[in-house]
Amino acid sequence: MRVIFLAFVAGLVLGLFVGYVFLDEEAREGFGGGEYGFVMVGDVLVRVEIADTPEERIRGLSGRESLKPGWGMLFIFPQEGIYSFWMYGMRFSLDIIWIDEDGYVVYVVEKAPPCKEDGECPSYTPDEEALYVLEVAAGFVEDNNVREGQRIRIFLPAV
Repeated sequence: MRVIFLAFVAGLVLGLFVGYVFLDEEAREGFGGGEYGFVMVGDVLVRVEIADTPEERIRGLSGRESLKPGWGMLFIFPQEGIYSFWMYGMRFSLDIIWIDEDGYVVYVVEKAPPCKEDGECPSYTPDEEALYVLEVAAGFVEDNNVREGQRIRIFLPAV
């Protein structure tokens, strides 16, 4: 019995090490570094980059070519409020989900397109206050039946 337990522990340690070594570079940088969190939407787990400083919130996902499947960006604000978003500098469409301090979806925008070349760039503003805003690839809301009033679980790294 002890041999089986030791083999299990050795396998677990080896598995964790191999998993870490083979993580892609972007994920490895955030491994244990406090830069990433997870958001549970229904039964779907999304790895999120965290934007919790004014500079990170301004930059957001702008300038990137795409968003990896299973990834998103979680904007965290210092207090609940009405926070508007726009798609300035974006190269692909997004779904945008506003979440209150208790983890409930209060507003959703589906398939928000990048700003047009002629300068037209609408702003998306929720009707209710939010503490978090989750940006995910366009189609995520529809594919996962995300709706206002739904509970979202947010897992942030320890600081």
